[in-house]
Order: sequence, then C-alpha cells, then structure tokens
Amino acid sequence: MLKKRGADAPFSSSENFSEKEVVSFGEKEYKVQIGIDLASSEKVFLRFPIPRIGFICGKRGMGKSFTLSVIADQLSSFSDVLVIDTMGVMKVYAHGDVIKAPHDLKLPLSLVGESLLFAFDLSQNSPQGILLARAINEFKGSFYTLDDIIDRVELDAHSSDTTKRALINRLLSAKDWGIFSDYPSEIDFLFEGYKVLDLSLLRYELRQLVTWTLCDVLLAERMREKKDRNIYLVVDEAQDYAPARSTEKNSLVRLAKEGRLPGIGVILASQQPSAISDGVLSQADFLISHRLTLVEDIRSLKALTPTFMKGDMGVYMRKISNPGEGIFIDDIEEDFRLISVRRWNDEK
Repeated sequence: MLKKRGADAPFSSSENFSEKEVVSFGEKEYKVQIGIDLASSEKVFLRFPIPRIGFICGKRGMGKSFTLSVIADQLSSFSDVLVIDTMGVMKVYAHGDVIKAPHDLKLPLSLVGESLLFAFDLSQNSPQGILLARAINEFKGSFYTLDDIIDRVELDAHSSDTTKRALINRLLSAKDWGIFSDYPSEIDFLFEGYKVLDLSLLRYELRQLVTWTLCDVLLAERMREKKDRNIYLVVDEAQDYAPARSTEKNSLVRLAKEGRLPGIGVILASQQPSAISDGVLSQADFLISHRLTLVEDIRSLKALTPTFMKGDMGVYMRKISNPGEGIFIDDIEEDFRLISVRRWNDEK
C-alpha cells in the first residue's frame, strides 16, 4: 500500500521502471505503458507481477477517465477486465465489449439477497425491513422473483396489513426498474474477457446495488476456484461505491482488501480523493494523480505520500498544468515522477 516507510527511506530518481529488472512470467512480461516522464521523456511502465490495487484521481477535464481506459485496455491483453462505467464515459474511451444495464444485464434476486433492503432505503430493524428479510430468507438456495417475494409477504402472519401493503407497493414499483431477472440466469460472462458495464441509465441506488452485488459474486467465485488468468475490476466514480465513511462490510472495500490472493485486482478513479474510503485508499500500491485544486483532496493524497517521495504533494501538484499530466507513484517499485499519460497513437 502507499504509506510512509520510515524516516530514512531513500529516494533515487535513477531507480525507475525502464532501468529495473523486468518481472516476467515465462515469456510474457506483464506491464502497461503509462506514458512518458516529463523530465527525461523516457517511457514509463507499470508492472503487474501480482494483482494490484491502484487509484487514479484528478479534477474534471484533466484526463482521469482517459488514464483509466489506457490502463484497462492494456490490462486486457493479459487479464480479464470488467469496467464499471458509472456515467457512460468509459465506453467512449475503453475498447471492451459494452454491456448496458438494464437492457443487457438482469440480476437474479438470489444474488442480491438482503441488499434489496438498501435499494428500498429500508432499515433492517424497520417493520418493512424485517418483513422483507424474512421473506427473502425463505428462498435461500433457490431462484425467486419479485412476484415470489410478494406472494410470501401476502402470506406473512407476523406483520400488519399496513406494513404488508406498503412493502408490496415497493416491490411492485421495483418491477419497473428492469434490473431483476424473471428467470434463472448467469452473470459469469461479465468476468470473462474485456467488458465495459454501462450503468448510466440506472438511478444512484441501483448503480450501487449492481456494483456491490458484482463485487460479492466475483470474490465468492474466485475464493471457490482461483483461475489462471487474473481479473481487474476497474471502477470510475469510485466515491459512489466506497464513500469516505464506509466500513469493512462495504463490498468494494472488502474486495480491495481480500481480492489479491484469489487473483483479483482493483483500479479506482475519482475526482474527489477526500470522498473515498480510507479502507480502499490504504490498499493502493500505485497512484496517478492529475491536477487537483481542492485543499481537502490534496490533503487526502498527502496522507498517502511515501517517504521515498521527497517534497510536498501540493508543490508537485502546482507543476501540473495540462490535461494528461500527473503525479505517478509506484509503491512496489518505490518510484515517483511527473508524467504525461500516453495517447492512443503513441508507440508502445
């Protein structure tokens, strides 16, 4: 993770990616070209000897989403990649197969489980929340639909008619969301190849529900059976899914903390580092920051500054003037530099 290593940790600008010994797997070198060093004009590479956790940030218009797509595209040559496209921007840059929710994706309720309470903004301790959880628990281990839940709610002998009517109205309205499957279906296809999942047509709570469900399913599947090919979850607008006050129960936080061993990497992007969970940021082993101007956001990055980076984060931030330029920190390689992210037509 990006962290301080002690007061005596040295920093040498000569120790950089292009000069270090290459980490390779057989004949295949797992790396992506990020861009060029602004000082030396040499190419800058990010290597992936293990599943990695990365964070990319920058204010609007400085190239955050483009940088995310540059990394995702190259990762797809040696890993499976699933991009969570919150605002419909990544599908413009990234070159994966676009999956549009809810048209191309239907979630079986058996995978959502009690997370459905969140979509309805129901507390687990409220009368409707208790009733919904009780109805869902009766279906554990089997496929069910919204109509099945409604039937169970109607038959419930422990809730008042008022509570049942209110919950049934919520369940009926959920049919219009179009995100839940009416028949058994699989979502494993999202975890194979290079996919861009466009969530821009969903309202905020449903974007969270879908993303958290995918995190839980992916982690559970890879825990059961680790595959030869790693997978990267690439998430734009990550503050929507792992906000600052998230606990370790948050699905994205848990994936970032537990996913490395079963072969899952996570790369997050946000305009607001201060709005991201510390539980996620503390796991990051590389950082690319485009220009930021808000004091609280720069302060958040300062907390991640390793001791091999000499100087103040705010000072380096003021040296970034153009879109695509940024601060690059790699904790594994102990490398720091100012870079310009590569363009599509740059030679690899």
